Amino acid sequence: MKKLIYVFLILSVILSLFSCTTPLETVPTSEEIEETMEPEYTDESPFDFILVAMDGILYRLYPEAEILIPACIDPLCNHKSLSCPLSKMGEVDVVGDVLYYSRKSSGVSTDPIDKICTYNLFTGKYDVVYETKKSEESITYLYVTERYLFFNLFNSNISSHNDRRFHLIRYDLQTGESLALAKDALDSIQALSSENGRIYWYDGVNHYSTDFEYKNKKDNDRGFHKNTSTGGYGFSFTPTGEILKTPNINGSACPEYRITRTNLKTREESVLIESTGTMVVPYNGKLIYTRPEPAVVIGKGANGTNIVDRYGSKLFICNIDGSEDRFLCDISGNNCVLFLMSRAIGGKYGVGDYVTWHLWYYEPVKGKPDVLQRGDDRVLVVNINTGEYKILSVD
Repeated sequence: MKKLIYVFLILSVILSLFSCTTPLETVPTSEEIEETMEPEYTDESPFDFILVAMDGILYRLYPEAEILIPACIDPLCNHKSLSCPLSKMGEVDVVGDVLYYSRKSSGVSTDPIDKICTYNLFTGKYDVVYETKKSEESITYLYVTERYLFFNLFNSNISSHNDRRFHLIRYDLQTGESLALAKDALDSIQALSSENGRIYWYDGVNHYSTDFEYKNKKDNDRGFHKNTSTGGYGFSFTPTGEILKTPNINGSACPEYRITRTNLKTREESVLIESTGTMVVPYNGKLIYTRPEPAVVIGKGANGTNIVDRYGSKLFICNIDGSEDRFLCDISGNNCVLFLMSRAIGGKYGVGDYVTWHLWYYEPVKGKPDVLQRGDDRVLVVNINTGEYKILSVD
């Protein structure tokens, strides 16, 4: 049955190449942007699939069918070489049916990320919209709006982060013009979100907002990334200063976090979860999270050291006000560890009743069943109503 569904999905994607697509709306001017409210944001994927990145490849996950297929729609592509338009990807965002992402021109791990590209998920149309001017320049912290790309450039030949200087760039998708908004910053300047003609920034120390020209700055005006907000609230993860440890288990140390909720309109703050060892997954007015629990040794690595699950295997769910808090599922016994933060492409963690969480997977070394090593990553798919889950891999 799964093979039939897989064939059907492949055929559907290929057929979409020949279907008509809706033309993009006219890009608004900066004045129109300032006067217009952004559309209401939803955490749910607009497609019938979720985009997930695993082991350097972007996939479409169909949760009910329990199928992962590459996001690249070329049936002859191996999705691993540079010839695949979705290989060597850096940061990824989605606007409508189009992916915006940074990318390397080469397959060398130490080479800089030197391009920003687009890829239509349904037509397969690929374009390079921006390339760095200098061979040593590398792109980081890409943020996409309808008209502009915001990102940082730094010299990749300087290995020490403390010695690097960052330039904040705005690229106009309508005119093709680049503008340096800030130069020689001591740290990267990350755009978190935008609303009502303003962009909310974090420079490694301070939160503030500006207009799209990087003017009219408001200090301490905090925004929240769409990966950490839902239902009109933003969620911050603040270290409590405590380190969670399990006696007699080396490698069990895990920083403890406190989760604070901020009303995005009133800016009122309240502590929602006093103690957790991981980040949370916000989804359609709910939070999926872990609670501190004793670390568990999954097995031994090749050098005899412990492979430890520090973050906990049990997931819980509550409303964004902390009410209706309940146990969701327990994934222990699968040689998997919940990654510190689920990797949401475009801030979309789920579809319908299903959410995802990124997993590290450990497998036995060939010929040494008692020795574990990192295997290919897995993705957890959970029904938020029933708690039923599946752990999917790329076969």
